[in-house]
Amino acid sequence: MDVRSVILMVGLSIALPIITLGTYVHDEQYGEEPLAAMSDEMADENSDEDRKVEQNGQFLDYQYFQNGPLYTHWGSNTCSPGSNLVYSGFVGGTWYTVKGGAAQYLCMPMEPEYSEYIPKTQSNSILQTAELQTPSKSIPAFHSLHQNTPVCALCQASGRSAQFMFPGRLTCPGGWNKEYDGYLMTAKYDHRRTEYICMDKQPEVMEDTSKNVNGALLYFVETNSKTDVPDTYVGEKELTCSVCSR
Repeated sequence: MDVRSVILMVGLSIALPIITLGTYVHDEQYGEEPLAAMSDEMADENSDEDRKVEQNGQFLDYQYFQNGPLYTHWGSNTCSPGSNLVYSGFVGGTWYTVKGGAAQYLCMPMEPEYSEYIPKTQSNSILQTAELQTPSKSIPAFHSLHQNTPVCALCQASGRSAQFMFPGRLTCPGGWNKEYDGYLMTAKYDHRRTEYICMDKQPEVMEDTSKNVNGALLYFVETNSKTDVPDTYVGEKELTCSVCSR
């Protein structure tokens, strides 16, 4: 008998008991079909996570659902399907004629938390509620909301890596998911500058806020014949927008 045959026989004599022992352990634990039983057990362990994934309308690795870019849904206190609500609130900002304060609008939570404070108003910056300036000659969905304070929501687009507000578009580019669409709004042309925001096309407002108190005012955005925009832009038409993620 040559050396190779001896080595092969020795190897088999060691391996066979190990294989037999492994089979015995599996049979004791799972019965006659150990592989099928193990597969069922693993499926049960993962079923809860699978259900969570399906509830979010996505089919990605579950751990990614806690990550994603933030965006503000202006004019709504809820988020689109596939996004998680961080908090909801109302739109606030700086009084429309003052020189100071901040330019951007804020989505303010309904229940603020305070630290130390000094009673009575100081010579500080004052936060105002926003107010829709949408009289009867504006978009129909906004007519009854004139001078009301719009609501808002801070949302997280789960399982995605980027978000952007596309001005002048109701649709998203290929490969992007639309969170919502609406109309561009900002301060009036002869007021203090603020920022452009995308207001939902079916906005919601806070109750009992129809009184004309001004504050951080919001107007539709248009182009006119005095601007050098391309011919594809029609003057005096309210510009749209969409918030998209991918």
